[in-house]
Amino acid sequence: MALAGSYAAAVVPWAASSGFDMLLNINTVALRQAIVPPQLYGRVVSVAQVLAWSAIPLGSLAGAAAINLSGSVTGVYAVIGGLTAAFAFAFAFSPLAHGDRYLAEAAGRRAGSAGAGHPPGSRAAEREGAGHGPGSPGTGPAGRSAGAGQGADRSKDAR
Repeated sequence: MALAGSYAAAVVPWAASSGFDMLLNINTVALRQAIVPPQLYGRVVSVAQVLAWSAIPLGSLAGAAAINLSGSVTGVYAVIGGLTAAFAFAFAFSPLAHGDRYLAEAAGRRAGSAGAGHPPGSRAAEREGAGHGPGSPGTGPAGRSAGAGQGADRSKDAR
């Protein structure tokens, strides 16, 4: 984009870059949701957002310093584009490139813990204890109330 002679010529690579950014965000969020335990998810997301958003002003300062040192806006943008492509290529050889492996491990852990119920103190255990989940007291088959369909006869039993 830095070497494009006009705005129209820069729109196509800019749109492609934005599209790839969206795909990266979708994949990283889905992977994070799959492998992070629910009780830690909020903390992990907050740390990831702090790191991501903190990089923006730092990158702006570094870019301004690089432009002041080199005197070439086009050159700095070209170097940044090359570094971005190099980082993307490096991710092809990182553990994140094989995220499906982590998804399979997470699915195995979930399957193993599904038979044991929910860990004490988890939100799911609290919901089930409050009568909001499968197998909670007061629910019959298909989540219906145990007394559903008994009408006025049930009120007589309560007296």
